Amino acid sequence: MSEQRRVIHISSKRQITIPSRFYEALGFQDTVECICKDHELVLRPILKQSEREESARLLETLIAQGLSGDSLLQAFMAESEPD
Repeated sequence: MSEQRRVIHISSKRQITIPSRFYEALGFQDTVECICKDHELVLRPILKQSEREESARLLETLIAQGLSGDSLLQAFMAESEPD
């Protein structure tokens, strides 16, 4: 997708509507990653993963941080708790 711009309205409740052509082209579903960096707001679609894939990704991240054994288990349990 080449760069496209569109001005959108922000509601009184601070809500925006993603234009349908952007929504469809980027494969948005029901969750979005929101990043604020260098005076820009970036929205990225989060594609649904199976619980197994999500757990594997979390474990890879924790292991890369040097965790193992009981500390790995405790961190995994803390991170995988629902919000």
